[in-house]
Amino acid sequence: MSVAGGTDYTLTGSELNRISYKFTGAVTADINITVPNTVQQYWIDDETTGGFTVSVKTSTQVTPAALTNGSRNIFYCDGSDIVNAVTASLSPGAVITGGSF
Repeated sequence: MSVAGGTDYTLTGSELNRISYKFTGAVTADINITVPNTVQQYWIDDETTGGFTVSVKTSTQVTPAALTNGSRNIFYCDGSDIVNAVTASLSPGAVITGGSF
C-alpha cells in the first residue's frame, strides 16, 4: 500500500487483520503508521523511497518502532505498544556452537 507523501497514516477497515504489509511510495517527511491496540503480528516490508523514516506505533504509543528503507521486519503488538519481534542478530561469519537440543 502506498504511504507516499509526508502525512501520518492509520490502518483502517480492509487494511486491518493482515499479517504482511508492504509500504511503498516516495515519502517526503518522517511519518508514523498507526495500528490498532490489539495483540497481533506485523510482517512489514518497507519499500518506500525518499530517505525519510517510516515508523509503526499504536495510537497510545509514545516512541514508535522505526523502519529502515528497503528492510523487512517482524513486529509484535502487545496490546499497547509495537515492539520488534526480532531480538537478536548474527554478524556475517558468526559461528554457533554448544548445547544439545
